[in-house]
Amino acid sequence: WASYPNLLAQRGAFCLFVNYHGSGEYGQAFVESIKGRYYELEMQDILSGVDKLIAEGKVDPDKLGTIGWSNGGILSIALTTWTNRFKAAGVGAADANWTSDYGNCAFGVWFDNYYFTGAPWEKVQHYIEKSPLFHLKDVNTPTIIFHGTEDTSVPYEQGWEYYRALQQIGKAPVRFLVFPGE
Repeated sequence: WASYPNLLAQRGAFCLFVNYHGSGEYGQAFVESIKGRYYELEMQDILSGVDKLIAEGKVDPDKLGTIGWSNGGILSIALTTWTNRFKAAGVGAADANWTSDYGNCAFGVWFDNYYFTGAPWEKVQHYIEKSPLFHLKDVNTPTIIFHGTEDTSVPYEQGWEYYRALQQIGKAPVRFLVFPGE
């Protein structure tokens, strides 16, 4: 009753949950399908679901928002960076810069080495291409960012990098809510 999809639905929002490529329930090949192609299949899955709801008349294409935490936040950043379809974004504990994530993530470098097929100094262009931070110049989606100061899975600095970029570019209204000690 207190999770944000439930709170949004209580206020009349239609909440879509997508089992996108890279997530569970469809076997190991489905999970591993995004190796080297992080964002590509997941965004396609999400946008296909949104398009279906629009076609069915269940959602208004002029009133789309995106919200997510951790990987959901990462994909929300991507949806507002590489499309202009969303009118608002809520991003919790999400990476915006994979080059700095490589050095700061407490669970090690396996994630970046696996999904980006190597270290940033070996795959410089790939990391820049896949890091939303380097593509935020055209983002104008009003965004609220949530991050806890003690998050080691998605380093707290990622929230600051994302916030600072949107703030300095100045096209997207942005707020950053910090949760000290969380």
